[in-house]
Amino acid sequence: MSWGTVGQTSIEGSTVSNKLQFRTSATDRMIINDTGVGIGTVTPAYPLDVSGEGKVTGKFRVGG
Repeated sequence: MSWGTVGQTSIEGSTVSNKLQFRTSATDRMIINDTGVGIGTVTPAYPLDVSGEGKVTGKFRVGG
């Protein structure tokens, strides 16, 4: 599913590569594949793989 200029903003899914991809401004923002969820990366190496800067307002808990 794409809107606006082709490839600029879209949600794409593939049964071949088993992924769901979210894109804005022609940049991949989030990928969900059989490895995990990647935010800021198109190749997540963990169940949740976040690359880049972020901001949390309120409580945030990391366990492990």
